Amino acid sequence: MAGKIILENKDDLGSFQYVLFEAPEPIDYQIEIHTDLTDDFIKSTSTIGDMKDSIQFLAMISDDPDYLKFCEKHKDHLLELLNKAEYVTLRFPLAQTMEYMKRNPILKTKKIILEDIYDMDPKIVETIEDQLGNETTNIYFDIADNDHLIHFNEYKETVNIIHHIIQNIEQFPFSPLEKIMYTYDIVRDRVYVEEDENENKAKSRSLSDILLGNKIVCLGYARLFHTLLMKMNLDSRLVYLFNSQKTGGHARNEVYIKDEKYHIDGVYYFDPTWDAKQSENDDTFLSSYRYFAMTKSAVDSLDHEKRKDLNFPYFSNSIDLEIEDLINQYGLENLPKEFVDSINYMSKRIDHKILINSPKFYSIIPDQMKPNKEDIIKSAIQLTEYFYYPLSAEILLEALYNVRKYQYYINPEKYKLSLNEFHKIIMHSNWEFESDWITSPLLSLEDKGYKCAYQLKEYSDENELEKHIAQVKLAKTLRLTYEKRKNKNL
Repeated sequence: MAGKIILENKDDLGSFQYVLFEAPEPIDYQIEIHTDLTDDFIKSTSTIGDMKDSIQFLAMISDDPDYLKFCEKHKDHLLELLNKAEYVTLRFPLAQTMEYMKRNPILKTKKIILEDIYDMDPKIVETIEDQLGNETTNIYFDIADNDHLIHFNEYKETVNIIHHIIQNIEQFPFSPLEKIMYTYDIVRDRVYVEEDENENKAKSRSLSDILLGNKIVCLGYARLFHTLLMKMNLDSRLVYLFNSQKTGGHARNEVYIKDEKYHIDGVYYFDPTWDAKQSENDDTFLSSYRYFAMTKSAVDSLDHEKRKDLNFPYFSNSIDLEIEDLINQYGLENLPKEFVDSINYMSKRIDHKILINSPKFYSIIPDQMKPNKEDIIKSAIQLTEYFYYPLSAEILLEALYNVRKYQYYINPEKYKLSLNEFHKIIMHSNWEFESDWITSPLLSLEDKGYKCAYQLKEYSDENELEKHIAQVKLAKTLRLTYEKRKNKNL
């Protein structure tokens, strides 16, 4: 049996010092020891402490028959489980962990697991190498968006790649929306490739595997996009979609965007998989942002598989009216579960709290102490506004120009910069201008392409877009000329 010991701060969790749990594969069990690391490792693993008491308590409150069987099977072999544990996770600051490992050489015989939730900082690698030298063969990492442990060397490679990408993004004076758009282009610049039949599914889904290999599917795109945004303190969430009637699912991203430059304060959806490049030598994907910064109802309408986000199962453009009608009709106690789950999801996403408690909770509260129904209706309607409003073509076009000018300066062959290219992007992406194009007498026919060209010309004239594009191209030309003369003189 493969076992793991978790050492964590005794002030963080629970009233028991020793706790036994089942563990996900490939580990069979894990024992949590709450400690301040004062005692050495041998002493901490030479006693079962209050583990029997904790097992008895957990078994008493558990209704899981498998867990009860698990406890019954192991309750008389606890010291053996401690001694045979192959893995040790240390949930302490890195400096404290390094000092403890040096003080307890027996840990060289264990596989040490360090947890890293989005830090992935080269300084972590430097600290470990400085403290342990070449003795890192037993060091493993459990990092976010990986489905398995990775060795220190693999962690180091992953960190270096992520750090390089973040440095590339943050060298530019981007606003949050522009930063997201630039990152989106980096992530979708990969061709969708599934793992081979005899390969583990992690090859195309786990963060380290997709960064160090050449396979990537929807979960891989979503995880990479999510990780990069979280590293830049942008509020991202992975969205997992399922259809109970079908096998398989899908993954995309949800981002809460706050951008003062563009006056944005709302939640939007991104699907880099559906916007990804189709082949290695094809850069036409850069002419479409069809699945970029969509509203909840818009992105749901495009999913013909009718898959659902179980955390946020329902939304519509009339949900504010539906909320009011349902609460007035059924009361807070009898609302459909999908509505309760969705309202509470929005509340947790925006306000970091639940708005509607479970019906069981309401049923035991005296009427005079129950929350005000009108207040909840008002709060719920206000929450929906964060998910309602599409970004206009004016906003998206300004962000695109501010991103594309830097991309063009780096690689003008790949990243096209022209009004014609922007027209193509607007058309392919279904961006909608706020301007009222129909007021022109020249536009009696609702021709989509002509309409878009007319609105783009209006926007360009008002914002001097064509002039700015010409200035960027001139600057690039002058730079190339300077570099050629410089190289010639060398």
